[in-house]
Amino acid sequence: MEADFWHKKWEDKEIGFHQSDYNPDLLEFFTHTNASKRSNVLVPLCGKTKDMMWLYEQGYKVYGIELSPIAVMEFFQENNLLYNIKMHEHHQCFKTSDEKLNLYCGDIFDFQKECPVPSIKTVFDRAALVALPPELRIEYVKTLEMIAPDADHLIIAFEYDQTKLEGPPFSVTEAEIHNLFKNKKINLLKEQEMENTSPKFLEAGIKAVTKKTYLINP
Repeated sequence: MEADFWHKKWEDKEIGFHQSDYNPDLLEFFTHTNASKRSNVLVPLCGKTKDMMWLYEQGYKVYGIELSPIAVMEFFQENNLLYNIKMHEHHQCFKTSDEKLNLYCGDIFDFQKECPVPSIKTVFDRAALVALPPELRIEYVKTLEMIAPDADHLIIAFEYDQTKLEGPPFSVTEAEIHNLFKNKKINLLKEQEMENTSPKFLEAGIKAVTKKTYLINP
């Protein structure tokens, strides 16, 4: 999707995808990953999610990548965090003084060209894969492979009748997950039928969405 689409979403405060609390699947399943305390965790297309604060407070070193400067600034303001800024060609890196929480503001598809990070142990993807149309999902997974080749992935995806409504969030089926990560070990940790309260979905006749949480290992 065009960058302007997401910039406008943040400018217009159309951020229904943002959760004001920690993601319950993060709290339930993060210990299933290979991450140990003080290891590096990547949160792609992170927005201003509080999940990064939870990871930070648990002792992990957190790297977020986010396109919108509004989201990045609001994250630090809302969590009362001081930060320093390091400039790169296409990104700005906002980091806490202890350098254990680092938010890169820019396009994830340019990230691997200029912002090498230490070895990432785990990728937490709550709303990145489902925010991208099919052609960009392939490119996204390839980009993650370059940024974090040895990481495992905790991914949350949704399934619904895509013929009734276009995303985002997009429907990403279990079959597509297996195709995108075909050289990985894929475990379905949880499958949950969720009642839909989104006006956009209800108007399209979609009353329920299936949420699936995956752990993907190298």
